[in-house]
Amino acid sequence: MYQSYYGNGVNNVKLRIVRFITFLSFISIIVLQQSSAYAAGSASFSISPSSGSFTKGTNFTISVNENSGNETVNAVEADLSYDQTKLQFVSVDASTSNFDFPASTTGGNGSIQIARGVSGGGSISGDKRVANIVFTVINSGSTTISIKNGSAIVRDSDAQDIWNGLNTPANFTLIEPAPKPVTQPNPAPTTSTPTTQSKKTVAIASTTTPVVPDDQPIPTTTVVSNDGYLVAVQLFDKKGQAITKTTVTLDGKKSVTDDKGIAGFPSVTAGSHTIKSGSASKTITVKQNSSSEVQIFNLTANRSYRFTLKQVIIGFIILLVILFIYGYLSRIKVKKIANLHIPQQTETLKSATQLHNQEPATVIHPNEPIDKL
Repeated sequence: MYQSYYGNGVNNVKLRIVRFITFLSFISIIVLQQSSAYAAGSASFSISPSSGSFTKGTNFTISVNENSGNETVNAVEADLSYDQTKLQFVSVDASTSNFDFPASTTGGNGSIQIARGVSGGGSISGDKRVANIVFTVINSGSTTISIKNGSAIVRDSDAQDIWNGLNTPANFTLIEPAPKPVTQPNPAPTTSTPTTQSKKTVAIASTTTPVVPDDQPIPTTTVVSNDGYLVAVQLFDKKGQAITKTTVTLDGKKSVTDDKGIAGFPSVTAGSHTIKSGSASKTITVKQNSSSEVQIFNLTANRSYRFTLKQVIIGFIILLVILFIYGYLSRIKVKKIANLHIPQQTETLKSATQLHNQEPATVIHPNEPIDKL
C-alpha cells in the first residue's frame, strides 16, 4: 500500500508539472509576441519616385528619405540593392541632405550604402532627405530598387535603431530608345559653273554625363567646417574589437559609432578636448593645421551589454520553472522519509503495549520457606 500511495503521488506531481510548464509556455508565447510588436520601430524609409519609365542610355535620379515622426534621430544608414544588369550606379549626391555629416558612402556591384549623421550633437525629426542617387539605364525591362536589411534609423536619446523594417521597393520600367528617322540625302544641284566651297569644321560638345564604372571606387571628399576640424573617434574594447552602435561624447557633443566603431565630430576647434564613452574617458589634442585630413583618435572602453525585454522574460520563466520543480521534489522527499518512519514507530508502540499487559513474574525470597509458596 505504501508503494501504491507513493507511486500515485509521483504521478500526480508529474502531471501537475507538465500542466504548469504548458501554462507557462502559453503565457510566454503571448508575452513574447507582444514584446516583439513593442520592439518594432516606428520610423520608415521611402524612395521617390516610387515608379516611372526611363530610356536606355539615359540617367535618372531617386531620392532616399526617412520619416521618424515625432521621434528625434541623429544618424541614419540606408543600404539599397539594385539589378546591376539593368542599372549602373553613377554617384550619390548629398548636397540637399538633412544629415550634414558624412560617415560612409559606397556603391557598385548591385549594392549601395549611405551612412550619415547630424553634426554638432543635434537631432532632427519628421520626413527628412538622406541623399539622392544617380543611375544610368544600361538595359531594358522591369527592375526594382529596395532598402535592404541592415539599414538603421538611430534615435538620439538612447542610440537605438527605430526602423520598422518595412521595405516598399520602387518599381521602374526601362525602355529602348525610339529608332532614329532615316534622312534621305538631297540630290546635288546641277549648275553650269562649278563653284568651290570652303570646308568648315563644326565641333559638337558632348552633353553626356560621365559615368563611373561599377568596378571603380567612388572618389571620397573630406568635409571640413570653416570654424574647426573634422575629428573621428574609433572605439575599441579591451580585446581590440570595434564597438558599434555606441554613443561617444566630445565635450558634450554626442555621436554614435558606425559598423566600424567610428564616431565623427565636425567643427571641432584646435586644442584639448575630452572624449567619453560610458565610464571610459580620454583627453585629446586637436592640432591646428591647414590640412583637410581627418584627425583620428582611439578610445578603449568596456563593452556594454543590454538585455532585451524578450531575454528578461525568458530568464524569468526559466527561473519560475526551476523553483516550481525544486519545491515539488522537496515535498516528495519529505513525504517519503515520513512514510518510512511510520511503520517503525507502529512496531515499537505495539511491543511496548504487549510488555505492559504481561503478568508480573513470581519472585522467591531466599529466606522464605518453600511450603509457603
